[in-house]
Amino acid sequence: MSVLRSLLTAGVLATGLLWATAASATPQMAQENVEGRWVVTQQRSADSACLDCHKPDQEGMHGTHAEVINPNNNLPVTCTNCHGNPGPDHREGVKDVMRFNNPMYNVEQQNSVCLSCHLPEQLQKAFWPHDVHVTKVACASCHDLHPETRYDEGTD
Repeated sequence: MSVLRSLLTAGVLATGLLWATAASATPQMAQENVEGRWVVTQQRSADSACLDCHKPDQEGMHGTHAEVINPNNNLPVTCTNCHGNPGPDHREGVKDVMRFNNPMYNVEQQNSVCLSCHLPEQLQKAFWPHDVHVTKVACASCHDLHPETRYDEGTD
C-alpha cells in the first residue's frame, strides 16, 4: 500500500512540475532585423494580459501566494504558474487554463498544480491530515486560493 501511495505521489509531483515549468515559460518571437540576422524578442507577458480583465484588487493575488517565491523557478508566483497560459479563445471559456472555481480538470490534475510547490513531505511535517483523501478531493474544495488575508494572520 505504501508503494502505491509513493508511486501516486511521485506521479502527481511529476505532473505538477511539468505543468509549472510549462506555465512559467515566456513566449518568444524570432524576427529578421535590418542586417538580415534573426533576433529573438520577448512578447507581451501572459501575466500582464490576465490583469486586463481580472482586476488585482477584486480577484487578484492576495494572501500568501502574493508574497512567495515559486521554488521551481525562483521567481515570484504569477497567474500562469498555477493557471497556465491562456489561449486565443480563453474568453469563451475553453479548456485552456486551470480553473479551480469551475473545474474542467479532474482532482488529480488540479492537485498536481498545488503539489508542484507544496511538497507532501513538507506538508506532513506541518501536520497535514489530508493524506486520507488527497486523491479524491481537490485542494481548492477546502482552501481559498486567493484569500483576502493570509491564512495565518491573527494567530499566535
